Amino acid sequence: MSIELKGLSSRKSRREANALILNGVEGVAEITRAEQTGVFINEQPEIHYSMHYVNKKGETHYSRFKKTTALTDMHQYALGAVRPILYLESDPEVFILL
Repeated sequence: MSIELKGLSSRKSRREANALILNGVEGVAEITRAEQTGVFINEQPEIHYSMHYVNKKGETHYSRFKKTTALTDMHQYALGAVRPILYLESDPEVFILL
C-alpha cells in the first residue's frame, strides 16, 4: 500500500492515514507519467509518478509523488495503468494509492 500524504508532519500523517482507513472514499486513479529519479533503495528504483482521479463531485485532481517500486511491481504502475485509491472527501489531496 502506498501512502501519499503531502507536506504533513509525522503526527498529522498518522492521523490522516487513520482517517483515510476509516473514512476514505474509494476511487480510481490513472497513472499519466512515470519516470525514474535515478535513486535506488535496496536495488529498487524510486519512481516519480503523476496521476489524476475524479472525485464524487466530478472534480479532477492531479498529483505527483515519488515511490520506491519493486521491480516485480513495475507493470502495475505503467503509463495508463488504472489503480484503486482511497482519498479524503474533505481534503482530496490526501490519498492512499492501493
